[in-house]
Amino acid sequence: MRVGDTVRKPWLAGTPAVHAYLALLAERDPELPLPRALGRDAAGRQVLDFVPGALALDLPPFDSARLHAIGALIRRIHDASPSPGEWMSAARPPFAEPLLPAPSAASATGEPDVIGHHDLAPWNLVIEGDAETDAVPPTAMPRLTFIDWDGAGPTTRAWELAYALPAFAFAHADADPREIAERMRALWRGYVADPLTPADLADLRGRTLALLAPRAAAMHDHLRDTHVAGVEPWATMFTAGHGAHWRGVADFLAAHHGEWMRALA
Repeated sequence: MRVGDTVRKPWLAGTPAVHAYLALLAERDPELPLPRALGRDAAGRQVLDFVPGALALDLPPFDSARLHAIGALIRRIHDASPSPGEWMSAARPPFAEPLLPAPSAASATGEPDVIGHHDLAPWNLVIEGDAETDAVPPTAMPRLTFIDWDGAGPTTRAWELAYALPAFAFAHADADPREIAERMRALWRGYVADPLTPADLADLRGRTLALLAPRAAAMHDHLRDTHVAGVEPWATMFTAGHGAHWRGVADFLAAHHGEWMRALA
């Protein structure tokens, strides 16, 4: 809930680690747009900055320039983030079990190589605007801020990108694959605009392409399994249509692999 210029959220098992992670990102990249963690209030809730603006989910699909900027922002987050080994060697708080599907060796991602957000998607990106009207500047590039870091933890760059690319392209079962490919290309080029070595670029591209459909399928399976177990809010989301959506996205991504190969070339 919002209280003045802050947001109050439940204090979770992983909150100390998440707050320490946000502080470390701000230390390593002081210009990185982030909500500040402000500790715990008298009611035991975590306190964070309120970020004014509109959620990307509530806006029309972005043009290439804004998608490029989102890709560049994700790259900055990854570049400022420590590896899981760095995190633990500094005796920082441990992260809780992830709230959303995490990568594993069996998913062809390899071992986690970075601490990441785990849910880099339009429903967690605030586009700077007026706090009262949510008006977004129509032409100038606005400030982009990812919120809702509660699920942060060890992951891989490829696993994060395999989720963000189709999410920000607004992929769905009945989409035009050419339109989705163009949007994915813009975000990808933003991510790799700061050059990687040829070997690292080829490795990241290959891993990301291999994970596009499996990452969407993992979301479907997560929602299905939590529905069976009665774990909220996922159980209700599954029956409300989110499960069918992710199954359709996974099938769509698997059916048009050649388009994504060309988009990420």
